Amino acid sequence: MSRAVASLECIELDPTGQMARCRLCVHVGQNHATKWIKLQSVPSHLRSQGHLGAARENQERLNIRQALDTAANVSLNNAEAAERQEAAILRNIPPLRAPLQCSPQRNSSVDDLDFMDELERSGADLDAGILPESRVDWTERLDQQMLNLELYDTDTIACTLGYHRTEFDNSEHSSEEADEQRKTQMAAQEDELAEVFADIDLEGDAQNDMFSGISPSDSQWYPYPNKTIYVLDIIDSLPRLRISESLLKMILWAMRECGAQNVPSLRTFRTLQSSLRDRTGIPTRRYQSPLGHIFYMNDIASIVSQTFSNPSSRPHMRFYPEEPADGTISEVWHGEKWLKGMDPRHLTPMYVAEGKHFYVDEVAQDIQGELLVPQMWIMRGGVLCADARRVYLRSEGLYEIDGQGLVSVAASSLSLNYLDLLERSHPVTRLQCHQPLSALLVRKMPNPLRELANGDPLYTVFIDKWNDDVSGNVSKSYNKHFNTHISIRNLPRSLLQQEYHVHFIGTSQHASPAEQNRAVQTMLSETHTKPPQAYDTATGGICRFRIYPNAGTSDNPMQSEECCHVGQGGNLPCRKCKAGGTQSAKAENEIYHSLFEPGVMRTKQDTRANIISQLRTAVHGVAQHVSDLQTATGTKDRYAQVIIERLLRQYKEMKAENPRLSKEDAVRQINAWVDRHLEELINASLAIDGYDPHCDTPIELLHTVLLGIVKYVWHMSHSSWKDAQKAIFSIRLQSSNVQGLSIPPIRAGYIMNYANSLIGRQLKAVLQTATFHVHGLVPQSHFSLWKAIGELSALLWYPAIRDMEQYTGDLRVATANVLDLFASIDPARIVTKIKLHLLTHSPDDTIRFGPLVGMATEIMESFNSVFRSCSILSNHQAPSRDIAKQLSKLEGAKHRLGGGYWVSSEDGRRIWDGTM
Repeated sequence: MSRAVASLECIELDPTGQMARCRLCVHVGQNHATKWIKLQSVPSHLRSQGHLGAARENQERLNIRQALDTAANVSLNNAEAAERQEAAILRNIPPLRAPLQCSPQRNSSVDDLDFMDELERSGADLDAGILPESRVDWTERLDQQMLNLELYDTDTIACTLGYHRTEFDNSEHSSEEADEQRKTQMAAQEDELAEVFADIDLEGDAQNDMFSGISPSDSQWYPYPNKTIYVLDIIDSLPRLRISESLLKMILWAMRECGAQNVPSLRTFRTLQSSLRDRTGIPTRRYQSPLGHIFYMNDIASIVSQTFSNPSSRPHMRFYPEEPADGTISEVWHGEKWLKGMDPRHLTPMYVAEGKHFYVDEVAQDIQGELLVPQMWIMRGGVLCADARRVYLRSEGLYEIDGQGLVSVAASSLSLNYLDLLERSHPVTRLQCHQPLSALLVRKMPNPLRELANGDPLYTVFIDKWNDDVSGNVSKSYNKHFNTHISIRNLPRSLLQQEYHVHFIGTSQHASPAEQNRAVQTMLSETHTKPPQAYDTATGGICRFRIYPNAGTSDNPMQSEECCHVGQGGNLPCRKCKAGGTQSAKAENEIYHSLFEPGVMRTKQDTRANIISQLRTAVHGVAQHVSDLQTATGTKDRYAQVIIERLLRQYKEMKAENPRLSKEDAVRQINAWVDRHLEELINASLAIDGYDPHCDTPIELLHTVLLGIVKYVWHMSHSSWKDAQKAIFSIRLQSSNVQGLSIPPIRAGYIMNYANSLIGRQLKAVLQTATFHVHGLVPQSHFSLWKAIGELSALLWYPAIRDMEQYTGDLRVATANVLDLFASIDPARIVTKIKLHLLTHSPDDTIRFGPLVGMATEIMESFNSVFRSCSILSNHQAPSRDIAKQLSKLEGAKHRLGGGYWVSSEDGRRIWDGTM
């Protein structure tokens, strides 16, 4: 360190070699220039505004000296005339007296003395050889520059030469008043310098903090050094107004030219942003899939932690399943998955009251002295309750847990938890049970999650994961990226439709969604074994959390890939059930009719077994046998397919290298390798606890309805119209009253001109209005289909369901009407268009997740424009890493500007408020 510092020309080391001083600042005469600073503070000093100002001042002095040298050379051409003129003037000058205090006392530098020597030799009227017509302007500019540098003052020189109040001084003030004015000016300049260096400790680490992006904690703009950096970071963090590096350089240059204060260089600004990202942003993690692809993903646990520590989000989070008082189902926590469809251990396992933690699967005592074992926490009518099992005292003095049924008790009625009973040596803590259920519950006490929580409240957070293949270009040139986003399902639907709550996780041009899902599974599994901490703004304390998946909300091809399904072109085209058959079988009435209703549901256990069977078959080296299995089961994992192709090649290579190797030995060796790496060869979606991709990938309204059945009937209608009919429809459509439809004004001309290229927003407008405009323009069967689709869509977009049984019954009838009408118009569509069959699963998806409008992904699709902007402005060398870091920076800026909290790295415990 000291050798590197000593190599700098402007740095001077003290005799000990531990301290340093800047020669340049001493030379210019900075206020703090005489102080010695620590070696580690030298780099920060070299980036400081004071040092940069000294460098500019020194450069301006050098420019002035160069101008003086030029003037001297020109003056020597007329040396004799100048000497005679100077001698005539000096003969009339009275003897010099001691100089008055016309300017503040200051230390003369070497440049000052050289300048005064040159001034005495060349005279006060400086001539740098400028053309006569511009000489006055250049002289005035030179005088002003020297006046700003305090090197040249006409009043001082005139006073020193004894002229006092002559033609050189036209002021009406006395010399004493001028003295005071100059002193006041100098004081103002000193105050300005003091303000610049107010927060800089040249001998400590405060300067390092200042210019590394972390200012003292009591700064008005903390964690920003000043308001300028704060505003610049906002400008650079606008998700839908991304700016390039070149444009940012231009902005910084324009700010400096306009005289803005505290404007950093681009490098300093990026360093500051990096420091902010490390402290308050989202970490970006590197992953390498078993297939060898390297990609980067933002840490999901950090995103969830920021949601807990954000006062604008935390009050809206819900952690327990809920049975509404009025029976209205509108949120995902009202759905059957939270209430009945998952292991209660995956739900939030505890309840906090007066500092006591009550866990499920632990004995607790209520205020009446009754003993209970809570099995699940649930909100009923706005009151938190526990579904619990009673504990009875048997006649022989033994306690027994009731295995017959559950009772509902208010959580507020519990008074003593398991630790309280243990501390009081209550005999119930020594349960002796003979029933299998009772013995199982006893072995769980105390709940192992209590130890993982380490005294902190422990919550369960659910996320929806969304995968998509997106172009990284704005142009039509397709630049394929696989993206992964998440949303936190503990928040209400109204918030999740805001872009603020869309969280980008990662992208890659090479790693498939299945490979990225394995990284997601890794991040989620880490929270199950070591729940991360977060600052809970609702309680003002620390909490911990686990993360489980709720649903996979993607388009149909991505959902099929997540389900390890062969796709809609297979004999069994549904990812959710086993409906279908061979092409010849589908022509039969029984199989054809089976497509009008859900078939036997698939399970992740069956799919996993099918993939393992395909791997075991591939080791024999016959590709056709694997293909037959995939066709028969409808299971084809694109992730495992890469491994299957390798196994097929491996068998052939082993036989080619060693012809004497028997088939049994080759199969045994390959099977041994498969056994060692089996978990790495299976799709991660089948290994995530609490998630079955077949029933947890609900139908998505945008791609299944708007870009599915609506697009089908729209094409059937407009493709047969003549120009006159198109004109009539355009007039009718344009005259639609859209009040109450929550859609933008309809552009009928555009819709008709680009009828084959409409997007979801435009098809939604057509869906809501076309039924009133197509009468007389389409056959009666098509008109009936338009009306049936209108009835179905009104049900699917229902935001709140008061009677689930009646609603699902109506939904089944409306779906059946649409399928019947499609079959009457074009029977082949039922077989070729899987989206029609997927509609039959909408009632089950609604029961499991609540209204399907809550699973809509339009906001995810809309976020693709933010991704594309980051892709265009990436370095194009490592796009996965660069884009992830850009969007991680946006997450941090969003959290800071939203009033979020973060853990200070100063002591690892203190919590800072991010509100500006």
